[in-house]
Amino acid sequence: MSINRAIGPGDDDLFNLLGWIVWKCAFLESFLREALAKANNLSREESVKQYSMRGPSLLISDLRKIFGQLPKPRHLKSEANTILDKTSLAFEERNSYVHGLHYRSDTWLRVRLKVKNGKPITSETAVTKQDMEEFLQLIEEIDCELEILFQSYGLIDQHRYGGY
Repeated sequence: MSINRAIGPGDDDLFNLLGWIVWKCAFLESFLREALAKANNLSREESVKQYSMRGPSLLISDLRKIFGQLPKPRHLKSEANTILDKTSLAFEERNSYVHGLHYRSDTWLRVRLKVKNGKPITSETAVTKQDMEEFLQLIEEIDCELEILFQSYGLIDQHRYGGY
């Protein structure tokens, strides 16, 4: 069990966990691209040309369009949107770890930027090992949920066993 404490400057856990966050989110992003390629009947080369420069928010938007057009029951489309919403929020969280870390007063802080009513709102929180581990667990859960969703829509060919 992890201790929920702020991570200090000499703590290798920050960099180890940050590396895992980057890697697992990149893998998840690749999974989104794979599903889009399958949905659009693209070859590997065509897929790279079409999707390699698209970030997660655009990939998720493209998947929403595809799910909206496919003839599936309403409850499956609603479930797809829920999972894609969760995926989108996870990538926002990833960005706060990857781009929003800074060091002050003997601890690492994570800055989150949100826009509410057209006004930017920032918040800072101390980075804890427990928070990072819980986020990694969330990414694994999302990967499994996406795998089931993509299988139900025929967007992947084989079982991926969680992807990791």
